[in-house]
Amino acid sequence: MSASLALLVVIPGNFALALASAALFGAGYMTLSGFYLVRSTQIMTEAPSFAPVLPLLATSVGQVAGSPLAGWLVGAEGHVTTFLLFATLGLAIAGLGTWLLNARGAADWRTV
Repeated sequence: MSASLALLVVIPGNFALALASAALFGAGYMTLSGFYLVRSTQIMTEAPSFAPVLPLLATSVGQVAGSPLAGWLVGAEGHVTTFLLFATLGLAIAGLGTWLLNARGAADWRTV
């Protein structure tokens, strides 16, 4: 999804890149949403009917908070800066998640 936002920064105003960005964003959004739903039921085996609530709630809160923030940033700084910032933020969060999973996996391995 960060790559789709970064495409909008490469050549602002390019219609073909905007379409590619939209397609890539949609594919990423649907894939991650499905992954969150499936993985949440695997993690919360004691309450599988409640498991999808948390990822969907987090996604909804992110959309509610991110949309006005993005609109404000576009008005204040422009499209390029806004999309670059959100793409960078997405990559940073993905990196943090990967680091946390690896750190947790290493800790789990030491306890075996």
